Amino acid sequence: VIINDEPILLVHAGFSLRKLFPESKVFPDIWPKYKTEKIPHGFGPQDDMTMTWIRKGWYNTEETLPVKVICGHTPTNLLQEMAHDTQDRCKRMNMPIPEWSKTVPNAKIWHYKNKINIDCGCAYGGNLAALRLDDFKEFYVEGLKKE
Repeated sequence: VIINDEPILLVHAGFSLRKLFPESKVFPDIWPKYKTEKIPHGFGPQDDMTMTWIRKGWYNTEETLPVKVICGHTPTNLLQEMAHDTQDRCKRMNMPIPEWSKTVPNAKIWHYKNKINIDCGCAYGGNLAALRLDDFKEFYVEGLKKE
């Protein structure tokens, strides 16, 4: 879609960034046997399975995307757990802690380097979130708390 003259891609989970950042070894070809589609703005061929299910290699990267991408699939509370695991692993290995892992909110929309995750885990006790695309205003309804 084009919003205020800015291209924005909407996808369920995300994209493989292997074609966009070929020098990086972080981005494997996850499901190479599935049908691929050409996505504009340099993402290269993508398969349906990746766009539906990807997590690793989509969130845990420092690269800035050339276009805004709005996705879901991974609730921000799960993403927060992934971030804490990454931080713990980096501390144990005496490595720098990646910036992305310091930015993840709990049950709020996540914005980072042109990635926007709107899945706030409503089905798991988080919030139901909505993002108005013309001005990126966020709206929340508190989800049911699990007992």
